[in-house]
Amino acid sequence: MSSPAPSVAFFDNTFEEAMALTREARDYLTFQEKADLAELDPVSRMVASCESMRVTARLTQVVAWLLVQRAVHAGEITREQAKQPQYRLSGREVCADAKPVAEAALPERLSDLLVVVADPDEAAARFGRYLGRPARRAAHGWLLEFERGRLALLGQETAESLLGGFKVPTLPYIAGYLLRCGNLDACKQVFGKAGIVYRELTENMLAVAQPASLGGILLFSVEDGGVPWAK
Repeated sequence: MSSPAPSVAFFDNTFEEAMALTREARDYLTFQEKADLAELDPVSRMVASCESMRVTARLTQVVAWLLVQRAVHAGEITREQAKQPQYRLSGREVCADAKPVAEAALPERLSDLLVVVADPDEAAARFGRYLGRPARRAAHGWLLEFERGRLALLGQETAESLLGGFKVPTLPYIAGYLLRCGNLDACKQVFGKAGIVYRELTENMLAVAQPASLGGILLFSVEDGGVPWAK
């Protein structure tokens, strides 16, 4: 067994965040994807399925790569072994392609993703390096903007305040999912008929708590101006 390489730094937060994203993707595919796909036309269903596979494949590769880095840090393999082709993070061109396989109306469920971290400044810099695009400083945290959505990085106290007192159970944690809708009054009527309890966080945003097994909050907004973390 080789000796540990002190110059190799393994970030526990990075691994935990990757695992949290992987669990959230698994829960979505298990509990929600089927219902979302049922509302789409055949072409859109195909595109959505391709996007799901791309996300899960990329997350799996990232976790595997991080495990290799942890093995190097623990001295279980050498840095030279970790550079071998089978241990490299591959598929960048396919997984990072901003264009879907075909134009289609994908579900807007992941318009914004709210991730609560211990140190938003450090997480923003790290995500910016990994994703190859700078994070933008916002009033309450950091935003990474993509062609089809945004990632918001917030501190725990800030997130709990913006989400109306919702308690973040652990860090890192995916605390909120923003959905766009055309009319909040129509959403309220649907919620009322279905017996779904909701809260009005602002005049432009509703919140619905998810079951404890899923965690986080579903947020509904009609306009970007009603999203406080994007200001």
